[in-house]
Amino acid sequence: MGIYEAKAQLSAVVRDVVETGEPCALTRHGQIIAEICPPSRVTPRRGCLHSDSFAIADDFDRVDCGWDPIEGDA
Repeated sequence: MGIYEAKAQLSAVVRDVVETGEPCALTRHGQIIAEICPPSRVTPRRGCLHSDSFAIADDFDRVDCGWDPIEGDA
């Protein structure tokens, strides 16, 4: 759907996306520039960064990393 047409009919476009569950591609000059998608049905789990595949270096917040903060930021 063209972006101008979608702008003029936004409520109807959103209603169709909600009812069908299918995304709507928005185009400008024939090129897809955005999509309106239904919300994700998956709710993020609390503490989801606690996994074997996620790690933070022990010194991630080290202040002597060789970068000088802007005066007044320190």
